Amino acid sequence: MALFAASRRRLLEPTTDLASEYERLRAENEQLHHVITSHAVIDQVGALVVLGQIPPEEAWRALRDVSQRTNTKLRVVA
Repeated sequence: MALFAASRRRLLEPTTDLASEYERLRAENEQLHHVITSHAVIDQVGALVVLGQIPPEEAWRALRDVSQRTNTKLRVVA
């Protein structure tokens, strides 16, 4: 019986390791997704500044206004 219990514990450890690795990767993926969407907003502000020849504050205001008027998240507008 002790051998069975010992083998059973060994079988459960990889599952626990896989579950914790899955959770770690899920959290990392969520963080990377946030970084990418934030980067897109910053890129669009830069594009508006260059192409529209407007100051950064006005570019932010333009993106925010479109976001609010269309009821769309800022990151989606960008």
